[in-house]
Amino acid sequence: MNRIAYWIVLLAVCPAGCSFFRHVDDSETRARQHMLTGDSLEVSSEFAGAALEYQMVAELYPQTSYYPTAVRKTAVLSLHPNNPSANDSVAQYWFAEYLRIAPPSQGRSLAEAIVHLLDRIQNLQTAAGNQHSTIDSLASVAKRQATELSARSKQVGTLELELKQAYEELRKLREVDVRISRGRGEK
Repeated sequence: MNRIAYWIVLLAVCPAGCSFFRHVDDSETRARQHMLTGDSLEVSSEFAGAALEYQMVAELYPQTSYYPTAVRKTAVLSLHPNNPSANDSVAQYWFAEYLRIAPPSQGRSLAEAIVHLLDRIQNLQTAAGNQHSTIDSLASVAKRQATELSARSKQVGTLELELKQAYEELRKLREVDVRISRGRGEK
């Protein structure tokens, strides 16, 4: 009876095991096909499409032998100047992933340098954004103060005119006072 149970278990497990190996082999085949398509697109300068193919391998087939290459190529093409969908944040993510999986090598050193530069770019962009906000705020304050200065300048002009009128009236009153004083003195 033990022998029969053994054969039943073996026959039940064999298809599952074979299916697992076929799945791994199938993943390698699909990943290879995406890599070949990506290589073809990259050669024809279709960098956005190539990056997408490599990214599909990186996201869908991480257990394959193509994974490190796909991650590196996705990162590099995400920075390529001729890629219309280039994105520093995407590149930074994939370079960080590459650094997580890559063994020490010259390529790793280059990836570390690129990640460092991307960090600096991001920090500089943040600083530039803060400076733009500060400039906008200062421009708003300057505009408000210019408006206030203009209003006060008009007030000063109005007060100067009133002062001139008051001075003229005072002069006239003095003349009248002098005439009255002279008239009283003559009597």
